[in-house]
Amino acid sequence: MSLRRRGFAFLFLTLVSFSGMAKDCIVTLHLARKSADGTVTQLASILPGMPYNASIPLPLGDSLVISYSVNSFTYCGGYNISYSAERPVGCAIGTWGETTTLHIMSAQDPHLTIREFGLLLIRTQPTGGWYYAGSACIYLYEGPVGIEEAAQVEGFDPKWMNGTLILGENPKGQLGVYDDMGRLVWSGSVERHSPPLPIGASGTTPAVITVQLTTSRERYARRIISY
Repeated sequence: MSLRRRGFAFLFLTLVSFSGMAKDCIVTLHLARKSADGTVTQLASILPGMPYNASIPLPLGDSLVISYSVNSFTYCGGYNISYSAERPVGCAIGTWGETTTLHIMSAQDPHLTIREFGLLLIRTQPTGGWYYAGSACIYLYEGPVGIEEAAQVEGFDPKWMNGTLILGENPKGQLGVYDDMGRLVWSGSVERHSPPLPIGASGTTPAVITVQLTTSRERYARRIISY
């Protein structure tokens, strides 16, 4: 067979393959974060063959929104597709058999809003069926207080100056400093009217930080510019 004929044969097989896949049921998993004020931020859309692993902060009042969509009701109409949110031992596929089911999304209501913490596995339930679906193994943790809530809090006004965090007339409590992705930069206990804290001495402080102070009765937070 000539190279030209081989090329035509390869193209024909490829077209046949894609035309076959086009008639399969493809299920896309969607993850979003719903803030306390009702704002929804899309985090990821997971296609089959692309497992999603991430750490997601959930500030006070925020929730994780899980949903899914199909490529065609004609191709997927005969399948009883449902998703489950489970507590796994680990994210490796070999550990998926040891899970505890927390929530189930049915085909009639493919939408779920939850607030869980720790490791969470989201996958089709049951796993059988003539369709292709994505999965997600994520770690949810309590992130810093959101901007909207922080703006309403009075009596807490931290300042940033030359790599040093100045709390001023702060109450006694547990202090946490987070970057703009919700990752912890510094944490520790502070006394009332704490002296300045040299948090940025290493030169790795993010440009925007959230300072959160939790006392025995209140939680204060401020989003400030660190440069």
